[in-house]
Amino acid sequence: MLGEYERGAVVVLREPATSTSSLLFDRRRFFIKRVIGLPGDRVRIEAGQVYVNGVAIDQGFITDRAAFEVEPQGFPRVLVQDGRVSALSVRFEPVGDGVSTPRLPLAGEDDRWTAVDDPLARLFYGRVLDALEVPPGTPEGVPVVLDLVVPEGSYFVMGANRGYGGSEDSHTFGPVDAMAIAGRATAVIWPPRRDGAWNLRALPAPPRFTTVPSEP
Repeated sequence: MLGEYERGAVVVLREPATSTSSLLFDRRRFFIKRVIGLPGDRVRIEAGQVYVNGVAIDQGFITDRAAFEVEPQGFPRVLVQDGRVSALSVRFEPVGDGVSTPRLPLAGEDDRWTAVDDPLARLFYGRVLDALEVPPGTPEGVPVVLDLVVPEGSYFVMGANRGYGGSEDSHTFGPVDAMAIAGRATAVIWPPRRDGAWNLRALPAPPRFTTVPSEP
């Protein structure tokens, strides 16, 4: 890892070993994602809106120019029983060669629940499940979205494509280790022109992230 990264920074990282392409083809590509949560931050997604330390992040930096609507998805969406998380809203679909991949339900679909002790749930979402906090008084036996506390030495990252079936990022594979980050992406240089205009631009952290308090 080349230093520490602030919320909103764009980084280049090695995709997790549990990603679909890693499991199928035994290779790990590089992703470009934006840092959403720092170590110790509390992150959740309710109806597509990202919250960090209780603050709703203004997502205009992706929606103002996007040709898609942000999928109104919740993550991590769970069931609580006896004060503990008992199941996660996810199902696992076979993709070939004995490999299965997680699929979070789309908006409007029925929840498909997987017990937290299921081997696939632990493989893909073990770090997410371990990072959940169940506040006192959390309703039991009904779907709830909890805060995920980003572990030390990790970051919560998301892509710009938040549409249906969009970015593969921390809302599908959980927080990433800092050591998986190769460095910061500082500018767009390719393609040099797009839609008849120059496409060369810097990639600063959007000022919207400055409204997030440092302490949860």
